[in-house]
Amino acid sequence: MPRRPQTPTNDQRQDRHQRILDLLGQERIHNQAELQKRLGTSGFDVNQATLSRDLRTLGVVKGKDGY
Repeated sequence: MPRRPQTPTNDQRQDRHQRILDLLGQERIHNQAELQKRLGTSGFDVNQATLSRDLRTLGVVKGKDGY
């Protein structure tokens, strides 16, 4: 039987959201790939679709110089 991917718990999602906000508050992030890499080094392995959804949920918008 194939394994289903694990669904993150609300706590994991909240922790990831907080880390996104922390990273964006510390420095300018130019694109999602850069943010995805920074999250990965923080222990949050996230795909692009999830990251895009997280940013939309958090109300984060990209300007001409990044996030």
